[in-house]
Parts: sequence; C-alpha cells; structure tokens
Amino acid sequence: MADVRPFQGARYNPDRLSDYSAVIAPPYDVISDRYREELLDRHPHNAVRLVLSQEREGDSEADNKYTRAASTLRTWIADSILLEDSTDSFYVYDQTYDTSATGRRTRRGLIAAVRVEPWEKGIIRPHEQTFPKATRDRLQLLRASRANFSTVFGLYDDPEQRVESILRLCTAGAPDMEATDDDGVVHRVWRMDCASASAEVHSAFSEWEILIADGHHRYETALAYRNEVRGQSSSWTGEEPENFTLMTLVNLRSPGLTILPTHRLLHGNGGGVTDILTRAEIFFDIKELPATIAASQALDLLKQSADAHSFGFVTPHRAFQMTARPQLLSHPLLPDDKSEAYRKLDVTLLHAFILDPVLRQSDPVSELTYIKDAEEGVAAVRDGQGSMVFLLNATRLDEVLAVARAGEKMPHKATYFYPKVFSGIVMRKLS
Repeated sequence: MADVRPFQGARYNPDRLSDYSAVIAPPYDVISDRYREELLDRHPHNAVRLVLSQEREGDSEADNKYTRAASTLRTWIADSILLEDSTDSFYVYDQTYDTSATGRRTRRGLIAAVRVEPWEKGIIRPHEQTFPKATRDRLQLLRASRANFSTVFGLYDDPEQRVESILRLCTAGAPDMEATDDDGVVHRVWRMDCASASAEVHSAFSEWEILIADGHHRYETALAYRNEVRGQSSSWTGEEPENFTLMTLVNLRSPGLTILPTHRLLHGNGGGVTDILTRAEIFFDIKELPATIAASQALDLLKQSADAHSFGFVTPHRAFQMTARPQLLSHPLLPDDKSEAYRKLDVTLLHAFILDPVLRQSDPVSELTYIKDAEEGVAAVRDGQGSMVFLLNATRLDEVLAVARAGEKMPHKATYFYPKVFSGIVMRKLS
C-alpha cells in the first residue's frame, strides 16, 4: 500500500530566527492579496515569499513569480536561513487549537515523503474536485523551485494507534520549533532521530491506504511533475526524488481531527424568501425559530437533528429549521449516477432541492458565497450584506470515507478540515 519514508527536511535555522510565528504561513489558496502583504511585512523570510511570490509588471518566462521563489530559496539556503538536516528523518507535527464547536484539542501528524500514485491504484484516494488552473500554477512553482514548501494533508486508518505510540516516544522533550498563527493555533515540531522508530513507521504504513483531506492540487501537481520528469528520462528506477511528495499524515481515529461546516450565504433575492419556503415545504418539514436566534443556538439545534439531515435558514427578519423527510433520500431529483453515500450528504440535499434550483431561476442572478463562521453569516444577513444564509452541520468523517471508497469525490465545499497545515514548518528539496 502506501510507501511512506523519512527525508532530509529543510527548516528555519534557529540561530537566525527569534520568532517562528513570524515566518510560517497558511496554504497558498487561503491567502488573500491583503493578507499576503501583511505576511511580507511581518518578516523578510516569511514562507509566503516561497509559496505565493508576487507577480510584477513585465514578468517574463525567465523572470516571474515562480523563478523568483526559486531564487529566494537558493539565497536562503546559501545564507543559512534554511538548513537541511544531515540525515533522513520523520517529523512529528502537533497543532493545538480551540473552537467553540470542539473546545481545546491537539491534532498530531507525521510529516513524511510519500510515494505519489495514480488515483486508479486506490493507494492514495481523493475526496475533492480539483481545478486545472490551480494545478497549473502549482506545477510551474514546482518546476522552477524543485522543492515542496507545503505538505499535502492525508489521513490513514490506524485503529491500534501503532504509529501514534511511536510518535509519543519521540516527543518527550521540548519541540524543535514552536509557533502560533493568527488564529491562535499553536504549531510544534519534533524531529524523529531514531532509525528503528522510522523503520517501524515505514512498515506500518505499507499496510494502509491514504485519504487526502486537503491539498488535492498539490498532490496532483506532484503526480503530474513525476510523470513529466519520468517521460524525459532515459532510465527510471522509481527511487528518484520526483516519485515522492511531502505529506502530513494524521490517524483518522485521532480525537484531535476536526471537520467544520461550510455555510452558504446568498446575495440577491434568490427568488424571494416566500418562494424558497414554498419550494422547501414540498421536501422538508419546516419549523419557524425565534427571529433573533443566535447562530450558535441554531447550530445547537442542527446538531440535535444531525442524523435527520437538518438545515438552518436565516433571513433578515425570520429564521427556520428545515428537516428532510425520509422519502427524500430516494427522490429522482438526486443524481442517479452517484452512490447512496453521496446522495444522502447534507450538502447534496441542500443543493439538489433548494440552492441549485434557486440559483438557476433567480432574476437578477443571485450569488452564492461560502463562509466558515456561522455568526459572520447571520450578521451579514441581518446587516443587509446578504439576503439569506443556510447553516449546515459539519460533514462527518465516515461520510467522507464512504464517498471516497465509492470512487467518488465530495461536492464542492463539503468539508473543512481544521486547522490547516501550514507552510514553513518543514520543507523538502528535490535536488
């Protein structure tokens, strides 16, 4: 199954850095232009200079944001800003976080080099759709830099916690690095400097497959680059560095693993609240809630009905709870080319019976945006910044696994694994 190996990590030099918090950065795809400027101003060696270098007027094939990121990497290595470890190692990566939905938790991961495999082998499984534009962007960066600046986030199933028991032995002392991000998440890393422990970890993973939780574009980029380089080679052993990519691997049974919901905020009249309620009454049992109900209270009600496929619906002056009728799961409006696991997802039901018809029929055209914070969505509607918001329960992990094992990918914005794995923690050069 999965081929998971130690590698020579490239990390920030502690003798050249007083505050790791100033140099780490979230994944490239959640960094806005404004936030990139904040990170650039925060520290001259912030990892955003590698993962999301700036475009400039007059960029050319020889001088562009990708070549500049590669040049920055070479300079930082030459100046000993980054140091490459002398031997192959695994790295333990803890993220301690606190949300209103979960309380305080720690998610423990293993940073490793993982052999890239085509999807059809079933060794590495996706769960999200990808978009060619994003993959092309990451491929250009990988070609220029020949380095992994960020990790793919993968899940494995270890019911006996074999790997975690090994990792516990390697984290008894102080971490090699500690940083706190802007959301208050504390990141800690330990280097595993034990050959026998590394061999045990490698052996355990040879029995398991990996489900990608986040970083699908980075994985597809690694696979495309491997195929590209292999096609140009006259001899190929399978041991070349392009055969592997950087991953953070977490046991899917870990109590620190969290999926948060992504809510739907509608801009525009959406056909009107009355029309939506009229349509919803055909498919859902509808209960009116206090007009001023707090988002947290609405979410608590949804959690109590999580197995019944229940949604919150908040408008400027009213609020409702919609619960799917049991017969809805076999309705012909649901996609008949999808598995039962896909058809009964909350996101599938909401879009099939309400959102997609509303968006097709609204005049003028309504716009849908995706938000993580329910309080923010409800406030936007009540402040006139949105017309209505649909609140959802988080997708359960067993639902994600069922869809992936059916050979399918989840609907758009169906999962939000929290927290994100950051860039600047441990990097990997391919040279």
